[in-house]
Amino acid sequence: MITITTRKQYDETKMQVEQLIADATRLGMLEPDMENEYTLKISELSKLMADYEDEYLKIFPLKEPSSKKTNDYHRIFDYSYADAVLQI
Repeated sequence: MITITTRKQYDETKMQVEQLIADATRLGMLEPDMENEYTLKISELSKLMADYEDEYLKIFPLKEPSSKKTNDYHRIFDYSYADAVLQI
């Protein structure tokens, strides 16, 4: 199994993923629910990058926001959107 164990490999893989995303987007191969050589390779490389981040970079998942903070955000966003619509 291939693994990423150095920062150089990680950076090269990241550039490869970015290029695959650009190519797939240009070719219309990156639509929701699409499975093709681009999406499979992007997924495979992204998983390798995530493993490296967990093991070597010690990047941990972000905390889930509390429901109160999420509700407050949506309330503020909805209010701002409604205000903008009323001003038009």
